[in-house]
Amino acid sequence: MSDESPEQVAARAAAALERQSSIDYGSGFSDKEYPEIVWAMCGLPESNEILVMAAVGTLKLGMAHPSSLAWPAMIDRIFGIDVDDQRLAFWLSEQLWNAHSVRLIAEALRVRQAWRH
Repeated sequence: MSDESPEQVAARAAAALERQSSIDYGSGFSDKEYPEIVWAMCGLPESNEILVMAAVGTLKLGMAHPSSLAWPAMIDRIFGIDVDDQRLAFWLSEQLWNAHSVRLIAEALRVRQAWRH
C-alpha cells in the first residue's frame, strides 16, 4: 500500500472514475449495517491497482494496492474482476474498515440523524 492518506486515495479514485480511466468493478453498494456508507471497487489500469472506496456524507476514504496479476493486462479485464483481484478488494475493504470504521460510523450516524430532522 502507498503512503497516501485514505482521503487522497479516494480523491484519486473519484478522479479516475470521472475521467473514465478506471474499470468500475462495482459501485453503489450500501453497507449492510450502515446503509449510509456506500462502497465501490475499481481497477486502475495505469498503475495496475485495485482500489476500494467507502463514502458517507462528506467523508470519502479509500485504499489501493497493486494487483498481483501481470497478465492479462488490467485494461483487458474490463468484463469482470479476476478472482485474485476480488480477494484483494475484499482484503482492502477489511483493512479500510478496521482502520477507519469509527470515522465511517460516526459520519453515518450524523447523516442518519440529519435525515430524521
